Amino acid sequence: MGRPWEGWNRTAVHGNFFWTCTCIYNFKEDHDVNKTKNSRHNRRRQDERSEALAKAGAKVFVGNLIEPDDLRQAMHGVQRAYFCAPWTPEQLHGAMNFAVTAADTGLEVVVSLTQWLAQPQHPSVATRQSYMTDRVFDWMPGVDSVTINTGWFADNYMAVLGTIAHLGIFPFPLGEGRTASVSNEDIARVVVGALVNPAPHVGKFYRPTGLELLVHTSLQRSMRRCLDAQ
Repeated sequence: MGRPWEGWNRTAVHGNFFWTCTCIYNFKEDHDVNKTKNSRHNRRRQDERSEALAKAGAKVFVGNLIEPDDLRQAMHGVQRAYFCAPWTPEQLHGAMNFAVTAADTGLEVVVSLTQWLAQPQHPSVATRQSYMTDRVFDWMPGVDSVTINTGWFADNYMAVLGTIAHLGIFPFPLGEGRTASVSNEDIARVVVGALVNPAPHVGKFYRPTGLELLVHTSLQRSMRRCLDAQ
């Protein structure tokens, strides 16, 4: 496929705002594909990223996750959706809106991104809400679901790379916990794989990880080697 969104319709959510990309394929009985592109991206604001999407053939729509009418407009004509749980106090509210709208509009499948630690006994309210979000998508009537349960994003370290490089400080309170950090690109490959061909993945629970469980001291050494090489 020439573009990552061709052949499937998706909705992604970040914060209380969301964007969707929808595309249509016409499948013949012999499984040849006539690509009829009708892409739509819904974003929280218009910026250079939305402009790039528009140039690639996408329609841009701005919406709010906790507004049911916005979600209905975004999901109109959508076949499959991707949900990335927002880190806001309205996380569970948004997930409920998303699930109800997915069922009402007749989506085929929702692929949701959750987190490794999601469990009902976790001390973090946000993490307990992630657990409940997983259950909400399992309960959607008439809509299949796939759960992508990731650990720590490797990209998180890039946000503080300047502090690490200039001050020699690794500003994450990881304690003695171990994490097998996974790249955004690898997570995206798993999500896209489930969206493009959902049938073998329906009802599955996937946990993409990095190659090795590492403690913070190992991560520090890796960062030091990379920075010294520069």
